[in-house]
Amino acid sequence: KVLKLLDDPRWSITIVASAILLRIFAALVWQYQCAESGVTLKFGDSQSYWTIAHNLVVNGEYQYGSEQSRIFRAPVYPLFLSLFAWCEHSTNGGVAQTTFVLAARLAGCVLGGGIVWLLMFWTRQIAGPRASCLSGILAATYSGAVGMSIFVLSEAVATPLFVLSCWMLWNSTCRCRQHHNPTNTERAGLYWSAGSGVAFGLASLARPR
Repeated sequence: KVLKLLDDPRWSITIVASAILLRIFAALVWQYQCAESGVTLKFGDSQSYWTIAHNLVVNGEYQYGSEQSRIFRAPVYPLFLSLFAWCEHSTNGGVAQTTFVLAARLAGCVLGGGIVWLLMFWTRQIAGPRASCLSGILAATYSGAVGMSIFVLSEAVATPLFVLSCWMLWNSTCRCRQHHNPTNTERAGLYWSAGSGVAFGLASLARPR
């Protein structure tokens, strides 16, 4: 009876929704703490990512500060932030930067919720609904995962891509073990492997180490 109850998709929806709401609450608290400190972005790394994204939108140049500045940042996360930097630039200063930084944090919250859903789906494939719910609760409430979602850091994008890559790679091995139609199985395995490689490549370009 318990297993049938856990098999209800509403449990998965509830856990994922709770994960997103928890992250949104944490993002709001963190943004408030930043405001209390008189800054919009508390970490130097966050500031560098936002500056690069802003320069990319305004000047079309991928750089931090002046031409004499030297800093290494992988491109995927600044490109992601450029969507929010473009919105900020399009307002011509009419809206405070905090609004767009918070929007980037909220996008990270949604991506964090996506990780929880994918982990639950993956666990269900391996071990069933009870393990799926447990993995979802752990992923939803793990403090490190919450932090990776709300800080303006590359982990917000890299982590979902890494998890997606691992899941697709696992799917490719499962497809290769099926023997009912070798040709289609091999083709499907190659597609899943290629998708895993693309996701892993993007993750590496978001967070190389």
